[in-house]
Amino acid sequence: MQPTHPVSSPSAHGLHSNRHRLFAWASWVLALLLPLGVAVQGFDQSPAALLLKAGLDVAQGADLLSTRAGFRWGLWAMVMLPAACLSFSLWQAGLCFARFARAEYLSTQVVVHLRRFTAGLLAAGLLGLTLPTALSLLLSTAAPPGQRSLVVSVGSQEALFLVLAALLWQMASVIAHAVAIDEENRQFV
Repeated sequence: MQPTHPVSSPSAHGLHSNRHRLFAWASWVLALLLPLGVAVQGFDQSPAALLLKAGLDVAQGADLLSTRAGFRWGLWAMVMLPAACLSFSLWQAGLCFARFARAEYLSTQVVVHLRRFTAGLLAAGLLGLTLPTALSLLLSTAAPPGQRSLVVSVGSQEALFLVLAALLWQMASVIAHAVAIDEENRQFV
């Protein structure tokens, strides 16, 4: 009797393998270009533009940033942190796709790369939520009493990162469980 489920042909695997390789390379290229683009864009921007990007009041910190180079470099570094986390996530995604290209779907290394990808997304989401508050506190310390402010910013991008991180962490747990079952089954054979 013939099996009722479709059997993957070698040419179909080659097609998927090529697609996974393409996704791996695209992830790695994006992982390198993202922080570079954010760095160049952030470095070329005026202090006021950096403040707006961080969700802060321009009048509050523009004078401070224009007179103290250390604050501008600190603000630029803080804007780079989420990009660095996303770059790490993209690199891990590329490593995961590279494993898929070798038809390695159920392995501990796939779980490791998926969890690292998730950790980078989680960090980017948390940084996106907390950096505007931290920056406003930093910039407010130099303001006179009564002119200090606290910024709390919640954006859909950060919320999406957090939800996606939770979802992918659970998927990594399911894959880890499948890997354990697969290894157990191999011992019986």
